[in-house]
Amino acid sequence: MSQAGEVEAGPYAQMADQLLAGGWQPIPMTRPMPDRGSPPKGYTGGMDGVAGPREVSLWKAMYSGAHNVAVRLHPDQVSLDVDDYDGKPGARTIKEMEAAVGMVLPPTWRSSSRFETSPASGIRHFRLPGPVDESSLPGALPGLEIIRAGHRYAIVGPSVNEKTMAQYRWLNEATGEVTDQPPARTDLAVLPQAFIDYLVAYRAKEKADEAARLAAMPIPDSDGDACGIVKQKVTFAIGEMDRGVSHHDVVRDSMLRMYGLARDGHRGWQDGVRILRKALYSWRAVQGVSESVTDDEWSRMLDGAQKKVATQAQITECMCSATPELIDWISKPPVESPSPERLTAGVETPAPVANPYGYVAWDQAFWSPPPPRYFIPGMLIESQVGTIYSAGGLGKSLLALDISVGLAHRGRVFGEAIELQPVLYIDRENSRRGVMKRLRAMGYHDTELPLLHYSLLGDWPPLDTREGGQSPSSE
Repeated sequence: MSQAGEVEAGPYAQMADQLLAGGWQPIPMTRPMPDRGSPPKGYTGGMDGVAGPREVSLWKAMYSGAHNVAVRLHPDQVSLDVDDYDGKPGARTIKEMEAAVGMVLPPTWRSSSRFETSPASGIRHFRLPGPVDESSLPGALPGLEIIRAGHRYAIVGPSVNEKTMAQYRWLNEATGEVTDQPPARTDLAVLPQAFIDYLVAYRAKEKADEAARLAAMPIPDSDGDACGIVKQKVTFAIGEMDRGVSHHDVVRDSMLRMYGLARDGHRGWQDGVRILRKALYSWRAVQGVSESVTDDEWSRMLDGAQKKVATQAQITECMCSATPELIDWISKPPVESPSPERLTAGVETPAPVANPYGYVAWDQAFWSPPPPRYFIPGMLIESQVGTIYSAGGLGKSLLALDISVGLAHRGRVFGEAIELQPVLYIDRENSRRGVMKRLRAMGYHDTELPLLHYSLLGDWPPLDTREGGQSPSSE
């Protein structure tokens, strides 16, 4: 029990060390309950962040309050997340799989917050019998999601379900005992190879069905010549993804546009769909998302777009007067947009006007925007200002210090490898003693931090004076 004035340790701070000792990778939810939150960036999906002792020590300090705890699976693990409530058919899917395989799943350890209200629900944790290519496994079956090292994570006890406010606990299926104590990873049952073979076959059928669905779209096939409007919409979509707009949102909205253009008789819409698919898969691969997960995402988009326009009246003649041109850049990298010359092929344009004053070249600015240069991948861009913001007491200063050490010494931030570089850390609120205490708790010593320049803002002259303005450069 905490003393007056102290914050009681939450689920992550309570259980992280015990899970780590049992061979698990405990990761925190970065927002406190009742929000669901998400894990730290770089420690889920295809990212290579490993939740080891140093990370756990730091996260315990940062997320000591009401933050739930989850585990990221190791490559030799797989977990079956069964939902058998609110009409979800998880239990039936398990029975169908067992019937097809000819055996029942071996008893193992299960984590759930619904043991009393939905006894069949929960996440069944297994070890794999041998190496398995994650991309060969499906993302989900009806009421059943397949959790892997590269896909999702598993909330475990003593976390609290944000919807029901029930606590997660562990069930030893072999004994029927429900406990708050997590098992060691080596205590998990091995999933028989027959179930792996079933899942691989299920995934192969998914891919074949998706290909057939694409080939049998409920709108007449394209003749291969893309009209100007189709090219414009696809090019705009690729540019939006290049500029960092949500890939999911861009492709979803663009798919609806492609089907709408098909309904209105514009040529080349199906080539546009294929390009959007290639772009989505390529970007998701860069983000570390497995192909099976992207397949699920794409199928939902495809079905949604088809249903929205399939029953509407269609026009058989293209209403666009632009010069037709085959979109032959489908085989090029998705980040490459078609040139302005190709989009205006056959259209007369005025001669360019001399530019003696260094005006912006619009053709280059619109079509060849310089890619952002990240010095922390996906987070901070060179020559731009970034802000860490949250309510008070949630660890902004500690996070900023860890980022600074990662840049100046560790060469890794949030699991991403980065180039070492000098860092100037200007502190307005902490004391030297407090910062030294934090650095020692993180396992660092003075000889390891020659590139980290730390200064208290209170030691500087006013910044609106010549002396204050020169202070950073004099370091």
